[in-house]
Amino acid sequence: MGFLNLKTRAQKAAERDRRITVEGLCEIIKPGYRLFLSGGPATPVHTIRHLAATDHPNLQDIEVIQLTTPSDFESLRAITPSKCRFKTFSIGENSARAMQMGLLDIVPTTIAELPFMFLSGAVEIDVAIVQTSTPDKSGNVSLGTVNDVNRIAIANAAIAIAEINPNVPVTHGDTRMSLSEFDYVIESAEPLLEFSAGPYDGTLDCIGRQIATLVEDGSTVSLSMGRLFDAVAAHLREKKNLKVWTHIVSDWIIGLSESGALASYDAMRRKSPVVTTSCIGTRRLYDFVNGNPNVWLLPLFNSTHQQAMLGIKKLVSVLNVNKIDITGDSVFLSERDLQITGFDSKLNFALAATHSRGGKVIVGLRSTDRQGNSNIVISQPGSPIQNRCMLGSIRYVVTEFGVATIFAKPIRERVLALIEVAHPDHRSRLFEEAKAGGLVFGDQVFVVEHGINYPYALETMAPFKDGLAVKFRAIRPSDEDMMRRLFYQFSDEAKYLRYFTALRAMPHSEMQQYLNVDYISTLSLVGIIQTRGVGRIIAECRYSQFAEENIYEMAFIVDEHYQGRGIARYMLNRLLEIGRERGIERMSAYVLAHNAKMIAVLEKAAVPPRVIDLGEQLRYDYYL
Repeated sequence: MGFLNLKTRAQKAAERDRRITVEGLCEIIKPGYRLFLSGGPATPVHTIRHLAATDHPNLQDIEVIQLTTPSDFESLRAITPSKCRFKTFSIGENSARAMQMGLLDIVPTTIAELPFMFLSGAVEIDVAIVQTSTPDKSGNVSLGTVNDVNRIAIANAAIAIAEINPNVPVTHGDTRMSLSEFDYVIESAEPLLEFSAGPYDGTLDCIGRQIATLVEDGSTVSLSMGRLFDAVAAHLREKKNLKVWTHIVSDWIIGLSESGALASYDAMRRKSPVVTTSCIGTRRLYDFVNGNPNVWLLPLFNSTHQQAMLGIKKLVSVLNVNKIDITGDSVFLSERDLQITGFDSKLNFALAATHSRGGKVIVGLRSTDRQGNSNIVISQPGSPIQNRCMLGSIRYVVTEFGVATIFAKPIRERVLALIEVAHPDHRSRLFEEAKAGGLVFGDQVFVVEHGINYPYALETMAPFKDGLAVKFRAIRPSDEDMMRRLFYQFSDEAKYLRYFTALRAMPHSEMQQYLNVDYISTLSLVGIIQTRGVGRIIAECRYSQFAEENIYEMAFIVDEHYQGRGIARYMLNRLLEIGRERGIERMSAYVLAHNAKMIAVLEKAAVPPRVIDLGEQLRYDYYL
């Protein structure tokens, strides 16, 4: 439907008055034309309302192209297939209904390939209608809140029309255009479309807090819009020097900025701490980005292409899903996430994070759905359209019951890790089904009752010499591989000093018994460090109750490469503190008489010890 342009748009614009009404637009549009409309808060609302209401004879068999379709097709009952139909890149319940009505064509694609569909001419455009700000003194306008493929559409359309609106913010990045690049102008004063997820509850707050603990200072985070991302962002406000690189930012960016968590604008390199394609939220967000050099809006080609993200270090991609399979590689999506702005956009950033030095992919979800069913499942339910493979990219799965680390773990340990963060009501069934399906060893031990006692409140971070930061938490059955690595890196002498015997091997049958503690009569804490985003246990301490006595024996082990930094002393005092809080009267530690290093640690405990000489051994008693 294109036609020959013998003059530039600037030349043609100078020859006529470019301001038209929607009625004038209908005279420009011809039957069979393909109309591109900007989307999200940049939707040209004034134009759409009039086009939907008019019965102009030129509006026949019109194809309307939008990245996302209107969310409520019921409001467009007046539109019939003979008048127009939509072409979009989203799939969902409303989309399916619209397809049945003959109103919609869906083009499957990815967020990264989308720009090439327009650049190559595979998706042709006769008229592009894009919402912009009002022109400044130099005659420039801003694309405002959305900069996905709008510029490409304008350049490739036979006719380009700006719906100028004083409510559109002037944004930084690559959003400025000369008004002369448009053939016509329609004036509007409609309020921008607003989107609000509403407040998040305590469950999402817990998930958001735990996700935030996985984000290091100096990271670049990829968040999206929705309650989970609001919760994550709220807990990131204590971080430092963060950057944001994502497809969509919402109102959560305001809190991150005001808290001082974001990196400063780099004037020398002209680098903003926030790079995005769309700002979708409330009027408060649109006011925040207005004239704000800390937020750059780049086209999809620049912001989401894998090549553009190769140089980003410590890229942390956070995804929300409805359900995840027990191996941690297949997820089930809500219909709202089937839009091109939804899961496929997040997956694009997730794959980029796998190539980022220090990058990580985190999935957050509630442990159960509204009906109380487990969101961690053996096999995915529902339509195949809503199932996605994560291509092995996930490192962490987070529910309100904790963090499951699944990176580089075998299927068996992935299964155990996910069961550990499933809702307690479903853990027994999940374990039995996993065992029946051969996903764990036939002799695998997993005591569901112990998991109910898991002491989440004991998780803490502790600093040590040379800037070493160690996370301490209670041990889990899924820690088997890390504990085996800790055991086998010790010398025979170190093993003897810890276990008082010449112990050379710790096979699976013995290690899983060591890991399955009840957290009451026996408590074990492990110390974990992160090396290039990979967790490693470097220390363990525990106490166990003597039979029929209120006396608890303590034991400690620290990786030989990390000894001499105060870790053993910290663990000793931590166990004594926990014992006092739990009402334990006496805690004891046995040490070989020639183990001078451990004796020095036990002598300097926060609680003065009573030392009992047993010949080859010494017993240190701590009365609480």
